[in-house]
Amino acid sequence: SAVRDFFEFFTDSVHFRTAVYFLHISKAGGTTFCAASYDNGCQDPNFHDGTSLNSWRHNCWSRPHDDGPKWTIENPKDKNDPRNGWWAHSMSSRPPVYSSCLALEQEVMTRSITFLMNENWLLGGRDMPQRVALCNHFLNVVLFRDPIARIISHINYMQAVKSKMPSDVLSFVELAPIITNNYYVRVLLGENTYRRPMMNITEADLSMALHILDTFDIIMVLETLDLQGPIIIRRGFGWEKNKVLSMNSRRNPRQGPSTDHLSDVEKQILRERNELDYRLYRHAAEKAELDYEFFRQVQYISERGKQLVSDSPHWKAFPSLYDNSIHCAQTCGYICHIRLSSS
Repeated sequence: SAVRDFFEFFTDSVHFRTAVYFLHISKAGGTTFCAASYDNGCQDPNFHDGTSLNSWRHNCWSRPHDDGPKWTIENPKDKNDPRNGWWAHSMSSRPPVYSSCLALEQEVMTRSITFLMNENWLLGGRDMPQRVALCNHFLNVVLFRDPIARIISHINYMQAVKSKMPSDVLSFVELAPIITNNYYVRVLLGENTYRRPMMNITEADLSMALHILDTFDIIMVLETLDLQGPIIIRRGFGWEKNKVLSMNSRRNPRQGPSTDHLSDVEKQILRERNELDYRLYRHAAEKAELDYEFFRQVQYISERGKQLVSDSPHWKAFPSLYDNSIHCAQTCGYICHIRLSSS
């Protein structure tokens, strides 16, 4: 069938990519996804230094790459400024050695890394968003969440960790404009756009962000992950240990007090300041539905007893059908780092 043929084409393509590249949008379920990668034998950049543990105390983002959260602008003149939490950042950029696809590719192959998580802006947009691009030798994945639900979760977390953060939503928005004003568009368009002041994200930015979004290989949304996640992860990633990634499971213990009951004024302000993010989120949800329907049909074909090439143990161990001297030395689902066997 056409579905089966296209799926085999997809898995063959992914087999020769070098890593899963997961854009971790803060407070959208990325830490759960990180744990699932560990369960499936994937290795991230922190694996060899002992900081990468299968624990909710850690995350998969690369310390050397400086790919961690940058939620507020550091205020070095006032140490008591509530924005100066561990998430604060100065005006320094990502280290140049880790700022290109070629540099990441070299490190991935040298250190047998198969899973990269970036909880930061995308590469390439330091000077202008037009230079942002995904690296085509990775399996590029992103997970979204309803924008206001994500902001509420973000506020809860930061209030719980940093008691000096304002308790009311409107004061928090003024203090942390990046994460409360079209955060998705900022992340997708890179450093230059990410740092813009409140209310400086435009329709043109949204248009570029939608283009970048469409270049991801797999798109998911947290609100439908209970239903769609198991099939997408099994058939899209080739991860055998396919635990359900749920928006309700394993909540972060530092989630903080609830602000679910917003006033009408607070809801209106958050909607207005994140209108572009909502339009991007709706587009992401449509794309995620298409991904799910495709992989659901693939799963149906498999359940009907028609073996898929990617289910074959030989295919997983030996990427070449014609040369058994080439085998997979390190895997992460479909991802295969090849190694030549000695004759």
